[in-house]
Amino acid sequence: MLLRFRVENHRSIRDAQELLLTASERITPEDRRGTVFPVPGTQEAALPTVAFYGSNASGKSNFLEALGLMRALIVSSHAEMRPVSPIPQQSFLLDYDSPTKPTLLECTFTLSRAEQLSSNEQTVEEIQPVYTYGFKYTGKEICEEWLYQEVVEEEQDNQLLFRRTTLEQEIALDLSGQLSGENESIRRLTRPNSLFLSVAAQNNHPQLLEIYKYFFGMIFIKQLEYVAESSIADRVDECRDKEKLKDILKQADIGITDIAVREIELSEDQVEIVRKMSKILSKRGKFENEAVSPSPMHMKKLDFKHSTADGEPRTLGYDLESRGTQVFLTLLLPALEALSKGSLLVIDELDTSLHPDLSRAFLSLFHRKASNPHGAQLLFSTHDVTLLDSNVLEQDEIWFTDKDPDGASRLTPLTDFKLPDQLRHGDIEQAYRLGRFGGVPNSREFLADLNAGQGEEK
Repeated sequence: MLLRFRVENHRSIRDAQELLLTASERITPEDRRGTVFPVPGTQEAALPTVAFYGSNASGKSNFLEALGLMRALIVSSHAEMRPVSPIPQQSFLLDYDSPTKPTLLECTFTLSRAEQLSSNEQTVEEIQPVYTYGFKYTGKEICEEWLYQEVVEEEQDNQLLFRRTTLEQEIALDLSGQLSGENESIRRLTRPNSLFLSVAAQNNHPQLLEIYKYFFGMIFIKQLEYVAESSIADRVDECRDKEKLKDILKQADIGITDIAVREIELSEDQVEIVRKMSKILSKRGKFENEAVSPSPMHMKKLDFKHSTADGEPRTLGYDLESRGTQVFLTLLLPALEALSKGSLLVIDELDTSLHPDLSRAFLSLFHRKASNPHGAQLLFSTHDVTLLDSNVLEQDEIWFTDKDPDGASRLTPLTDFKLPDQLRHGDIEQAYRLGRFGGVPNSREFLADLNAGQGEEK
């Protein structure tokens, strides 16, 4: 479970910003409505969801993209990058110093409960060490990289597992006796532009492979502009728990009683169209949304069975379902995967085409222990202000992004604001709309200037 994420000098984020996914002490157990996941051996508890609110261009997506970039570098910096490939650094560009400084990415986390329970028979309470892993990098090299394990005993420093530094293309490695394995051999294989963790995982380092798996298991979904039916049908077909999928669709009260996958054979003209679509969409390559089925000679289709007033069920195709239903299904599939594994699901822009009731139903999957027994987490950005007073999100699960006068993004939790009594359990949506927490555009001045300009033209 992710407990903290820190980022510095990435796109609109200039100064170090820290996101906490741990329960705030400012919310008493009596006031807390939802579920939290205690971290054994600590005083902390992990939150199941965190929502980002803020105006367009305030930096919401940049925080999520920074975490996605961290995952991508861990997964691919050794296996896919060439020795001379630059590292994709995107520094803050609105001052003179930041473009010359390294970017920092760091996570504090515990390994997923699902992985731990499957690896041995110990109880969750007896395991779950807390790790902090991070690195600094420029476009040329990984400057520093570190992994610590938190020590529960008071007055003791965290246990260093490894620290890697790169100076003039030479890599030095400071190791702990707690880290066994072929560490020196792996150091020699590590390039200036690759992470030691990435190299270690590719060489089956027994301890570091578990850390790698945690990041590999993260699921990222970029704004859902378009997802082909064949891709969704493939995922439905591969879903490990189709009965749970069907049950959730039924409970969502959108009229669907069953879902089925069928395969059709394509004509030569259709095959050519699919190949062209695949080529175009694969170039876009944002996050991990597949565009079309990998088998162009056949295509999978979805059929939705609906209940009717006369009691005779009717079957509708995917294209006849509403945009909200399509989006709900598209999000539901990776959510079920995350819930089954105790993984982190990151969604950039929880689609506003979802009815508020569907959004609440989706979030409730992570908030209920019955549907989330392994401590899966959901991190998302949204403009859906109805969730602020929905009794679904706790106040420590709500964060706001805005920009300072220098154009640098800031991240602030709702719990940092001193709320009057009438806002503690309601009316947060109205206060947000009025700009009480920042993160909303000043559209009134914009419209006033626009109207004034139109008046002058007349």
